[in-house]
Amino acid sequence: KIQFYYDQKIIFQGLIKKINQGTKRQELVIESQQLMIKENWKMVSGKVLIFTPLYTDYRYGDQLEISCSLKKPEPFDRFNYHEYLARYQIYSFCWPSKIEILARNQGYFLASQILKVKEKVKISIDQNFTEPQGTILSAFLLGLKKEILPEVRNWFVQTGTAHLLAISGLHITIFTDLLIIFGIVVFSLRRQGAFYFVLI
Repeated sequence: KIQFYYDQKIIFQGLIKKINQGTKRQELVIESQQLMIKENWKMVSGKVLIFTPLYTDYRYGDQLEISCSLKKPEPFDRFNYHEYLARYQIYSFCWPSKIEILARNQGYFLASQILKVKEKVKISIDQNFTEPQGTILSAFLLGLKKEILPEVRNWFVQTGTAHLLAISGLHITIFTDLLIIFGIVVFSLRRQGAFYFVLI
């Protein structure tokens, strides 16, 4: 496990499994593969959360070589950060001193295609909506909550509507209903045919 190397300067390789855009930085979830020990590569496993500047050209499925000092998540400001990350099987993080892209498109093909569609929808929202409507819509449709400015998030907290910013079963149900109606009205599908359309 890569977390056995806490508080050490390490060089490791891994695949980007998830990218979270924030308002101040970007978070990459890396599935570790190999670790450099005494100029030899050793197989390792475990997820590492790394922090990078915004607007960097990293994508799902990129294989990276990362140099950093590995850290153990700790609680801060009465927030159990370590427990929050453990929900996603992440037990270590680091601020990289150097990142090198070794290869592209090493992830699952279907996942990469879905993420490309998601990226195009995000670009379309950014081009057609001003702030804060754009980031709120991105949170509703794409689950990109971390892009919402803190003061905007506080509006939802103060009005008791913060749950609207999380993709939930209710959102999926509403979206499914809209697609079924769209299939019936626009494509003149029967309800059963619209169901398979939505399923795809």
